[in-house]
Amino acid sequence: MGFGDPEAIEWQAMLVRHFVPDVVYVVVDNTPQDSDAAAIERVAANLGVTYLRAPPNPWPASSRSHGIVLNWLWHNVVRPGAPSAFGLLDDDLFPTAPHDPFEPLKRQDVFGVARHAGDRWFLWAGFTMMRFDAVRDLELDFGQDWFIGLDTGGGNWRPLYSHMNFGALEFHPTQFVPYRDGIDASEGPLQWAGSWLHEVGQVGRDELAIDKRRVVAGILGPHLAAARLAFRREQDR
Repeated sequence: MGFGDPEAIEWQAMLVRHFVPDVVYVVVDNTPQDSDAAAIERVAANLGVTYLRAPPNPWPASSRSHGIVLNWLWHNVVRPGAPSAFGLLDDDLFPTAPHDPFEPLKRQDVFGVARHAGDRWFLWAGFTMMRFDAVRDLELDFGQDWFIGLDTGGGNWRPLYSHMNFGALEFHPTQFVPYRDGIDASEGPLQWAGSWLHEVGQVGRDELAIDKRRVVAGILGPHLAAARLAFRREQDR
């Protein structure tokens, strides 16, 4: 899901191609500014990636806006396309090693990073995988449900997650860490979801954002170098 960050999309597209090669990767762009959206579309074209710009979004707040576009995607792209499975990724989430996030769907209907609100739980909308045949007839809602304390993706508590046995499911391990020494994780968090690195761009002190992006670029640098080399070799064939 693109949101005004061409650099993140280039990194993610390149790394998904390298580490998760057997998937169809599509950029769905929720960027409000035309110039930024055009930059993301150029990145997608240069990498041979399918690009879809979502309709204008009535909500400027990122979390609510995100849920609205995910629901548009479900009703207008995923449901009509009827894939065997589908996944949702935030644009600042990057694989750093080979991993098949759809493999657990051989054993269960959903997979991802779980979040909790009291006795309720939901899959973080930034890393969610679902078997289509398990949800195709449900009235899914990838928006928020703040009335019961659930963030983006939590609207699926009622139609989906409330009917599942949490203890019987496999979830992606995750932990939050400070992006550098000397600060608390809440001030400048990074999230590791297994071997996937989440920059957590909307959380933390705003004045640290540029430095955190520098650190993320350093972590991803060797992986991006390998991915770009493989991409160039593929293009030269």
